[in-house]
Amino acid sequence: MILFRFLLISTIVFSAIIFIIYQLGQFLMGSQSAKRKIEKDSDDLKAVLNEFVDGLVDLDIEELKIMSVNTVDKLVGKGLSTYNKGVISTIYQEPIVAYAMRVYEKWDKMLLVARTKDDIFSIQSEGEKFKVFKNHQAFGTIEDDYTFYYAGAAVPEVSMNHINGQRVSKLIKDNKEIAHINMRDESLKFDTDRIFSLFHDVKPGYEDTLLVIALFHILVKSKIGK
Repeated sequence: MILFRFLLISTIVFSAIIFIIYQLGQFLMGSQSAKRKIEKDSDDLKAVLNEFVDGLVDLDIEELKIMSVNTVDKLVGKGLSTYNKGVISTIYQEPIVAYAMRVYEKWDKMLLVARTKDDIFSIQSEGEKFKVFKNHQAFGTIEDDYTFYYAGAAVPEVSMNHINGQRVSKLIKDNKEIAHINMRDESLKFDTDRIFSLFHDVKPGYEDTLLVIALFHILVKSKIGK
């Protein structure tokens, strides 16, 4: 009787271990599969955006001030191979950013590739954060609440001061306001045509950080539904 119980318990424990190992293996294989797929798609989407380069105007602080919330967006492909591509312009219809974006519902991930006249950016979901790359190099991370960190930094570079219900939020750097960003209303629509409503002494050279926040705001947030 004792031997029987020992064998039964041993069998149950062994089966549980095998099950855990199998599930872990499936998870790791799925993670690697997702990583390879996203890396390939990133290269493919970058190539897609090359067709827009000649039509883009140079991006600087002055162009960001009049960057539009409206996008010219098109769904490309069929079935599981679909992605969105489009252009973001200024309020005067000057194209400044081309983008392509895929959402992977199977893995709960998304990929955004954006192209300016001179640079390529990508934003990839990674758990609760989003990794940001510029010209194939790590640029930083942005969190769901818009907090942005440069790559390797422990202290945020920019954060958002937002009060629910307000249509404008403040972007904060070093405890000072640097810009006001327009928010969506309850129906997830903008009541203005500009992304930014005000800049506070933003120095040239800070365009990249503000551009990443703008792309996250009007493209990523609309896809993740938050």
